[in-house]
Amino acid sequence: MLRFGGKGENGMAQNKGILHKIKETFDQRSIIVASAFIIFIALLVIMVTFAVNVGPAIAAREAGANASAGTVSSESGNKASAGASGADKLPSGFTTVSVARESLYKGPLILVNNDHKCGIDGVNLVGMMEEYNKTFKVADYDVQVNGAIMENINSMFGDFHDEYGDNDLLVNSAYRSQDVQQTIYDNTLASRGEEGTHWVAKPGYSEHQTGYAFDLSLMAPDGTMYDYDGTGNYGWINENCSRYGFVVRYDDKKKEITGIANEPWHFRYVGQQHAIYMVQNDLCLEEYIDLLRDHSAQEPLLLKDLSMNEYKVYFVKAQESGSTEVPVPQDGEYEISGNNVDGYIVTWKL
Repeated sequence: MLRFGGKGENGMAQNKGILHKIKETFDQRSIIVASAFIIFIALLVIMVTFAVNVGPAIAAREAGANASAGTVSSESGNKASAGASGADKLPSGFTTVSVARESLYKGPLILVNNDHKCGIDGVNLVGMMEEYNKTFKVADYDVQVNGAIMENINSMFGDFHDEYGDNDLLVNSAYRSQDVQQTIYDNTLASRGEEGTHWVAKPGYSEHQTGYAFDLSLMAPDGTMYDYDGTGNYGWINENCSRYGFVVRYDDKKKEITGIANEPWHFRYVGQQHAIYMVQNDLCLEEYIDLLRDHSAQEPLLLKDLSMNEYKVYFVKAQESGSTEVPVPQDGEYEISGNNVDGYIVTWKL
């Protein structure tokens, strides 16, 4: 309890001094409290101003940086495709692999025609004479194909032989270098004129250069040679070649698209599931490649093979230069083929 001084003038003076000190103390505390309150208000105003004006600008800048870097929220656990695929986000369960530019020109779905020069000169070539199963004939030891299709060729001609007992089939030509194609083109032009070149591709623009194509003739037991036209018993081959991954590449009704007249003797490997779809939907390779451009990893084309295995097929646009990040499933088998034009085709077995 606070006590004041006693009675009298001294007491009153003493009391006045004490009151004065109390007043001074109160005034000082008031000033401190008022100052603290003013500082608090000032800080509050600064914080509100920052939140309203500066915060959104920073957030927008960070969002723009993330968009430029192609990042995706961590919820999906996926990283964005590098722009070449045209997809902002990967489907669930996907990742990406880096595919070199040179792979654009490799694979069973490369398109080689008068508009698209062959970007390779044979890959994984094997001599057919050393690999064939003797149910057909091979012209000579120079006949080569991509080793990946040799088993399919043996199976197709082996089944034909089992069906008809015929081994007059002759593979007379398969892989050709650009130099060999130049010689064939020049000889055809000299002997048959411009009209004859409708059956011969320009040098550098021939499917034979890929190693995925071959031509058939017929050779009788006495050595007599005949043209192969895919009729009679041989119609079985043209009708069933898709079961083995091949298509009859050139048909008169597709001449305006392919640029090559009817060649029932010319077969091209694309893979069983692709060949079956092309035949069922009456598509030449040019049309099929165009169709696949409409199918992304998010909206793939669904295919089946003879064993009813299911596949998802989609297109990924290639970068203008350098490698391309291609979306692929984290689980399951898949193959990537270039299309020799502008991108990659992924075939995913489910």
